[in-house]
Amino acid sequence: MSTSDKSCLVTTKWLAEHKSQPNLHVLDASMKKVAGRTPLEYNELTVIPNSLDMALEKNFTDTSTSLPNTFPTAEQVTLATQTLGINKDDTLVLYDNQGIYSSPRAWVDLQIDGL
Repeated sequence: MSTSDKSCLVTTKWLAEHKSQPNLHVLDASMKKVAGRTPLEYNELTVIPNSLDMALEKNFTDTSTSLPNTFPTAEQVTLATQTLGINKDDTLVLYDNQGIYSSPRAWVDLQIDGL
């Protein structure tokens, strides 16, 4: 499916209707550390069933620098997406546990790899 055929946002209803599609991957882009504000706190974190943990701070950050949360290299993104088992033909749904905090960053990271 071309990028022009996709919306950047989906509803929970859409996700429920499409969750059985074999090329649909739900990615949890939550980060443990929240910078610049008090994080939303939950008694218990809930994840979408069968979602893949992106481990954004580990797998999608350039670890060759001492600076925090730097953008990964294209090679790092490719390795991380291969490890997750996602490719250019897949439909990806990203979410995080802070509303809209780290999922937009994850979306940009995936754009590096053309996803």
